Amino acid sequence: MARTRDDTRSTFVKVYLDPLLFILAAMSVMVALMIVAVPLEEQRSDFFNFWDNVRWNAAGHDLYTAPHRTTWEGPNLNPPALLLLIVPLSFLPLEVAHVTWMVISVILYAVMARWVARELDLPDARILSLLLISQGTFVAIELGSFTAPVAACVTLAWLAHRRQFEQAAGIWIGMAIACKLFLLPFVGYAVVRKRWRMCGGIAIGIASVVILGVVVFGLANTELWIRTLGTAQPFSYPWNGSWMAWLARGAVSTQASLRAWGLAGAALIGALMLWRWFRRDDDLDAEWIGIISGSLLAAPVGWVYYAPLLIGPFAGRHRSALLWVAYGLFCLPFGVLAAWSHSRAWNLTVGSAYFFGFLVLFVASLMPQGPQSSDRSHT
Repeated sequence: MARTRDDTRSTFVKVYLDPLLFILAAMSVMVALMIVAVPLEEQRSDFFNFWDNVRWNAAGHDLYTAPHRTTWEGPNLNPPALLLLIVPLSFLPLEVAHVTWMVISVILYAVMARWVARELDLPDARILSLLLISQGTFVAIELGSFTAPVAACVTLAWLAHRRQFEQAAGIWIGMAIACKLFLLPFVGYAVVRKRWRMCGGIAIGIASVVILGVVVFGLANTELWIRTLGTAQPFSYPWNGSWMAWLARGAVSTQASLRAWGLAGAALIGALMLWRWFRRDDDLDAEWIGIISGSLLAAPVGWVYYAPLLIGPFAGRHRSALLWVAYGLFCLPFGVLAAWSHSRAWNLTVGSAYFFGFLVLFVASLMPQGPQSSDRSHT
């Protein structure tokens, strides 16, 4: 029997492309882990900030007031409950704790890839490779951020939602919201769609994370975290893919213009989200892509290392050409973008590749999808 074109393509992917992707993913992880060999004062890792904050608190001080090691460090915007994950590592030397956290993150990404692959009947190694090759995941590992546990919560919420376990989906996404407030549009989505069980789950998830932080670290530290959130600024650093960061790279010249255009853009993104939710075409994967990418565009803290939150719905919509355009933008190495300070034109184009990646994802989520629903019951 003659082999069909789809069979030939499938064999080519399995025999040639999958091994290549896996090799590239392994190289990406190795390079990220090799960064720990660089002297501490030359590394730019958020993990150092978390480790210092936990040890500072153990010494009897406030959780978020530890002195910075270097001038580039910003405020720690993570809630007390997330910092609980660092407490066991705070008893280790900083270098050992940093490597341990990086390895834990890689393991979590591998577990997430398996969840997604089993849900969509795709090879585990292919999903893991696509996840690890992305510059967003590389940066998340390099910085020692909390992306992996938050992405795991989002992925579990996506899985539960596909299986129509709405309360469980709400609990998981509620926990993610309590850790990263830019995910709050999921609340609006649940209300507009009248998914009341999901709303109840979100309330439980948020409350559990907040209460855990208060019980362990005290109400004063929780209040201090809330005040610290007010210090977040729309950085123009290339890792930031938000709308306000793009404006700050040279699209506007004054703080007043930045604030006005930033609010206008966020309002437009919010309006487009509402229009998408009221359209009710039951394409769950596209809805999740739109909410996450739109939230990262609208929030000043739309860092590229939050891209792993999209792995589930991205894989569910993997046949979309626009999504692969966005993926290609997220794979551009930071070294290419680092020339951003030399040219305004570069800042607003190539230097803003991650912004355009989130933008393409958001636009793709607004476009009419195919007739097949991404709900598991229709697959």
